[in-house]
Amino acid sequence: MAAVLAPLIATAGLVPVLAAALAAYLVVLALYRLHLHPLARFPGPRLAAVTSWYEGYYEIVQNGQYSRHISKLHDHYGAPAAQRETARLPRLWTDMPPQAPSFA
Repeated sequence: MAAVLAPLIATAGLVPVLAAALAAYLVVLALYRLHLHPLARFPGPRLAAVTSWYEGYYEIVQNGQYSRHISKLHDHYGAPAAQRETARLPRLWTDMPPQAPSFA
């Protein structure tokens, strides 16, 4: 790997090579978060899926309005899957047969 990078760094310089590597990393990271991550199938703003700067904008620039914005997003996209599953928990507990604890 060093043999491949050495001529490139010698001719182009270190800064452009590092800038290109950083850009490639950010593109691959964004593609992973949008298409391959386990949470990618959930609806929501794509910018929020790619970066945490989305939350930072609402917390810093909009003076802590992220919680209000999240409630608007829940109204627009629907309740998160975790909330839908926890709504089923009381029924799940009543459907389970009682078991004696084992202290072995």
